[in-house]
Amino acid sequence: SFISRSFIYMSITTKNFTVPSFKKMILIYDSGVQQLALQTLEMVTINESHMLLLHPELIDSFLKAIITSSDLHVKTLASKLLLYFLEVDEMVKDVLEHPSFMDALVSMVHFASDNVSQAITARILSHAAANNRDLLADREFVDLVRTVQVHAVDQEAWMLTDKILLMKQQ
Repeated sequence: SFISRSFIYMSITTKNFTVPSFKKMILIYDSGVQQLALQTLEMVTINESHMLLLHPELIDSFLKAIITSSDLHVKTLASKLLLYFLEVDEMVKDVLEHPSFMDALVSMVHFASDNVSQAITARILSHAAANNRDLLADREFVDLVRTVQVHAVDQEAWMLTDKILLMKQQ
């Protein structure tokens, strides 16, 4: 099923755009549609951040997009939107306890090759570590943090990962 860019814009402007529509477009195996849906959702969220937080069912879609997409831009956009949930105390648990969270982290770390994707990945790792100190004892998690730090092309990503590793030592 093909969903055109004009359909996405029309849905937004006519206010017929629903969460199930977002979920469907985010999970379509067409990176152009995924990007447009995620960009649109990001734009709406920037203007009205509470709108995204009213729909924790999108967490699953973001994680699936991060895991299944081979497009760095799709992974980065989905990661940015996931970060909104990690920044709200009431939502952190929904993300950290999701069965796909670690798989998504692995995918983010292995695809994060530019400063933006690395910084977002480092922020997600930082929120995860700060909200679940047990992750600091998880070898896989610590290896992911070290991988981001070793390959960091961005000072922010390096500093955040260094902070996480310092937390581990405390």
